[in-house]
Amino acid sequence: MCFLRNMRGEDCEANPFLAGACSGLWVACEPPARRLELTRIAFKDALYICYHWALEKNLVPVVPHGDTILFCLSTSLLFYLYQNRRDSLQGIVKSMLEFALGGM
Repeated sequence: MCFLRNMRGEDCEANPFLAGACSGLWVACEPPARRLELTRIAFKDALYICYHWALEKNLVPVVPHGDTILFCLSTSLLFYLYQNRRDSLQGIVKSMLEFALGGM
């Protein structure tokens, strides 16, 4: 986004959309096995962004420690996959969980 802002000389609403489109197209250059892992990582961030957007628009009530609840839900999904469907985890996510949990 900073590159687009500097290149265009203005900070407008189109910059985040253009940056997102470029990032989304770059995923197509990744190997197919890594795309799923990147999708899992991006889903967490997208969930966080949607939650805060909905808070700004007053579409959802303010939940005390709502960020922490979202983090717990996403982490519980990863732990479930690690415990029951380990073959669905790949790459850095799997190695980080094995390191953190001691290869249970």
